[in-house]
Amino acid sequence: LYPQRVVDRINGLMKPMLLADFIVFQTKFTKHCAEQFVGPVTKPHEVIINPVDTKKFKPTDSTLTAEPFTIIMAGNHFESEERMKVSIEAVKKVREKTPLKLIIIGKCEFDINEDWIEKAGAFTQEKAPTLYQKAHMLLHLKYLDPCPTVVLEALATGLPVVGQGNGGMPELVDPQSGILLPVAEEFTKLHYPQVDEVAEAILKIKAELPRYSNSARTQALKFDKEIWLNRHEAIFNKLLQ
Repeated sequence: LYPQRVVDRINGLMKPMLLADFIVFQTKFTKHCAEQFVGPVTKPHEVIINPVDTKKFKPTDSTLTAEPFTIIMAGNHFESEERMKVSIEAVKKVREKTPLKLIIIGKCEFDINEDWIEKAGAFTQEKAPTLYQKAHMLLHLKYLDPCPTVVLEALATGLPVVGQGNGGMPELVDPQSGILLPVAEEFTKLHYPQVDEVAEAILKIKAELPRYSNSARTQALKFDKEIWLNRHEAIFNKLLQ
């Protein structure tokens, strides 16, 4: 699945686990991966999901127009042509039933030229909240994503998520804040949901957008940065006693 140099680099980064006094895992999924590829976790540890600044990333004060229904994707995370193909084909299928616009943020290495697709290109963290506020929903089909910041930022902005039901995603997105599609979980091959499944999930989100949007914001508040900082402070204080 990954070049040997990448495997070697990951293994090199994981070795400090053997020397640590305490280990913080981003998600239960990352702990599972560590135990599978490095060995049993014998040191004190805790799962603390990545934080999001919910004061910075928040729903827009102005109301978005209902149409076109606008979907945002993070282009700099596209690890395969198949992921892009499934994403685009699903959005095209939805466009057959309703006006729709797609915004791809970040670097996109694929040649896509459609009048309903906006390529936002590279962006700074200062500009990120405004980009999310231009959309109604996030489409994130990255396979086995361990703890994607883009998903947390989208949820905090009130964007429901359609994604894969594997990796760390089920720990970030609950059934009220998005739709996660079941796909096989393995480390030797990339898997993606069917185009029709993705399109159906998008249409369901659109049909119940206010409910999903409110729940997305509520879900994000569980991962506010202040909670993350306070928990880390408690761990450091305990270790320093």
